[in-house]
Amino acid sequence: MRLRTAVNTCLHNIWKYRGRASRAEYWCCVFCYLLVACVAFGVILPLGALVPALIWLGIGLGGLAVLAFVPSLLAVSVRRLHDCNLRGWWLLAACALPYPLAIALGLLMDLPVDLIRAVLGGEDLPQVMVLAMYRPLQFCTLYLPEVLASLLMLYVTLRKGTPGPNRYGPDPLATPGEEAAYMPQP
Repeated sequence: MRLRTAVNTCLHNIWKYRGRASRAEYWCCVFCYLLVACVAFGVILPLGALVPALIWLGIGLGGLAVLAFVPSLLAVSVRRLHDCNLRGWWLLAACALPYPLAIALGLLMDLPVDLIRAVLGGEDLPQVMVLAMYRPLQFCTLYLPEVLASLLMLYVTLRKGTPGPNRYGPDPLATPGEEAAYMPQP
């Protein structure tokens, strides 16, 4: 699938959470999202730094440009999971569960709450650096759920989809004759 076709498919299906997305469609959409983010913040922020009064305008416009792609990125991620015959709820689990797990691990390791908040939110960089330098095991353990969830999602999005039709629809790589053989399950 060509980049232009993949992006058009992704933008055309911006609110479509049903069906399946091929690896090419998914990764082209992710690439475009990263490209928009890099352009938005790589161009707008330096211009805002030249005129300090416009820095917040630059951050706001860059944030809006990035947020505009979030619905299509979520939809294509769910459809990519469907192509691997997985429910879309796995995306929520991979994105939301690492944070409560990291908090629980931090509390079990008897770390101060403000230190856990600094690690998760990146609010207080010196505390994070102190934790990384003097308690590397605890530092790595706090980030372990996020790293594992990211690796799991990377594996799922890189693996080949289910060949042929599955419970979410026809194979996105199927030829038109093969698609006709698909009969949705009730």
